[in-house]
Amino acid sequence: DFSIDAIVRRTGVAKTTLYRHWPSRADLLVAVIKELEGGGPLPDTGSVRQDLLEFFAGRVRISQTQRWERSMPALVEAAAHDSELADIVAALTTQSLEQISALMRQGQDRGELRGDIDVDLAASVVMGPFVFRRLLLNKSPTSRQVSTVVDMILHGVIHSAYAGPHDL
Repeated sequence: DFSIDAIVRRTGVAKTTLYRHWPSRADLLVAVIKELEGGGPLPDTGSVRQDLLEFFAGRVRISQTQRWERSMPALVEAAAHDSELADIVAALTTQSLEQISALMRQGQDRGELRGDIDVDLAASVVMGPFVFRRLLLNKSPTSRQVSTVVDMILHGVIHSAYAGPHDL
């Protein structure tokens, strides 16, 4: 029930005030989702592994908050029945994937990752296990799981100069 009228009823905020800050329902939804996700600049530690761990560490912290746990499953469910909302969720998911791709491209530029990998596909592979576990198993990822998944993925895309068993 994420309509402007429902928000006005629940919050008591005037409809004109809402529209002054967010010209449409879609704009308000994007703002809410971005607030839930946190955001901030992408890490640049000099190590693709550490960059990915820091990127996902923030998302793990956020995914374990009560606001996130209450809101995101409902948002995904609502998106299944609302094409405008589905487009918003898809666009924001694409934005997250682009951030992961950017981190992986930095790794390629530094020679850590093979140049022949499709970083966009690799970003989906890294993100996939967390989305699957959260949305289908209703389990928030842990920092340890993030580290394990990142290491598993990087082992397949790391440049041979870094491929020693203890280099991850």
